[in-house]
Amino acid sequence: MTPEPELLAVCRLKLGYTPKGLAHWLCDRDDRRIRRWEQGAVPIPSLMWITMLYMLRRARELTPREIPDHLIDQVEQVIRRRRP
Repeated sequence: MTPEPELLAVCRLKLGYTPKGLAHWLCDRDDRRIRRWEQGAVPIPSLMWITMLYMLRRARELTPREIPDHLIDQVEQVIRRRRP
């Protein structure tokens, strides 16, 4: 299993976003939060993983971009682990 900060960075890159671009998509003013998540400096919120899962699934449906199943599976595993 890929560590969560690294997994977030891989997902972001597969979707074609820079940290600033992902921050903009999330309506954040700057990319500091994204960079800190990817560095492991602060925990990545569960809602971000749900959002990332949605983005990956939509990208696979709407674009010719190759989103591998194992990437979606890993994000789903993170979400399942966090359920109470």
